[in-house]
Amino acid sequence: MQTRNQANQSKQANQSKQAKRRKSPTERTNFISLNEGFICANCGEKAPAANKTCRNHCPKCIHSLHVDDKIPGDRSSTCLGLMIPKFVDLNRKKGYIIVHECKKCGKISRNKVADDDDMEKIIEISQFPHPISPQCQETTTKRQIKK
Repeated sequence: MQTRNQANQSKQANQSKQAKRRKSPTERTNFISLNEGFICANCGEKAPAANKTCRNHCPKCIHSLHVDDKIPGDRSSTCLGLMIPKFVDLNRKKGYIIVHECKKCGKISRNKVADDDDMEKIIEISQFPHPISPQCQETTTKRQIKK
């Protein structure tokens, strides 16, 4: 059985490991919850705020905009390129995931399919995936190995 001193030392060691992973003590590493409506840069439709989750792509055409930089919701990207839905992946815990690639800089992002997404469009993307860049292919291959 651990003594109180041993438990405190263990807790301090864990906190130290977490602090080392961050680049600075004030750097945020977790998801920022922003659920905002927007006008789609691809199709021009109004995308309302989502139910139960955060809106990050158009429910009609499934395109997104590269607005987040390091973590979801930070809205600090200077790229602002159009994110093209490349293919749909299946995650055992989260369900269907849309893989987007930025048309301007090539950044890859993975976004959960929302309840109000056009399922015919999701099926179309899954049956006829867009050609993917070598960067997207490399990222996807690494993810599949980690599963």
